[in-house]
Amino acid sequence: MPFITAKVVKGVMLSEEKQRLAERLTDAVVEVFARGNESFRPNIWVVVEEVDAFDWTVGGVPVDLATARKLTGRG
Repeated sequence: MPFITAKVVKGVMLSEEKQRLAERLTDAVVEVFARGNESFRPNIWVVVEEVDAFDWTVGGVPVDLATARKLTGRG
């Protein structure tokens, strides 16, 4: 069974957005991995894991929450 982990900066996404992300990732696995076989859907696990902004770096530079929100069109 596929197990997908999506890591996102904590405080950027709403609960509804995280749920939609999990649904879309599941859709992609059904389409590609299971070749469209919908009966495979219950075997796909998705975790959307929130990580504190100060635990992320990009290019060795710490990410701040305001920048993460701005980059995703949220502020």
